[in-house]
Amino acid sequence: MTDTSRGSGRVELANFLRSRRERLRPEDVGLPSGSRRRTPGLRREELARLADVGVSWYTWLEQGRDIHVSEPLLERLVVALRLTPTERLHLFALAHGRPAPMPVRSPESVRDALQRLLDAHPFPVLVSTRRWDIVAWNAAATVLHPDLGLPASSPEERNGLWALFMNPDRRARMPSWDEAVRRAVAGFRMDAARSADRSEFDALVQKLRAASPEFARLCVSTTWWRPPPW
Repeated sequence: MTDTSRGSGRVELANFLRSRRERLRPEDVGLPSGSRRRTPGLRREELARLADVGVSWYTWLEQGRDIHVSEPLLERLVVALRLTPTERLHLFALAHGRPAPMPVRSPESVRDALQRLLDAHPFPVLVSTRRWDIVAWNAAATVLHPDLGLPASSPEERNGLWALFMNPDRRARMPSWDEAVRRAVAGFRMDAARSADRSEFDALVQKLRAASPEFARLCVSTTWWRPPPW
């Protein structure tokens, strides 16, 4: 790639990012709108915080500077800017000159060999995905969590974070529930931040916010809860 074509691509990338940032309203991502905004959409520093990137780094990117942009950073911008699948492909094409990788999806089950290993274990064992979805367990685990032995009406019922807020039996067995859920939400957010593709996390958070007023209030009241629209 020549210096001229690379510079042109950086300008296109900068213009694309700016246009997508300016179309977002603060209320779309849970921020106060205020009355002193001189420019449309989000400010650069607000978008940088939502994407967990440095303000200077994002400013340079919007200025068209020739800086390295990794796939995980691009995926965080995809979530922060609330890009569509088509816009995600365009973002990667502008930044890297090649198609975007397919989003990573967590497995829905384990292999038979692993399940046999779990069944042979005398103590409770659970296997969960990066999003805390419980995909396998042994008989001893159902003694601690009887609901695992029952048919699930939705995939969310097998999720660790969902169960903390929506399963009355789990809640009743936790004397320090308020403290436990705050730690859990912080841990879940950290796992989301480590993931290059947050779409699975965002989907769960959207459903849990709608189902649990307590979870929704916790998201709003914690300044460290960054991924939009959490």
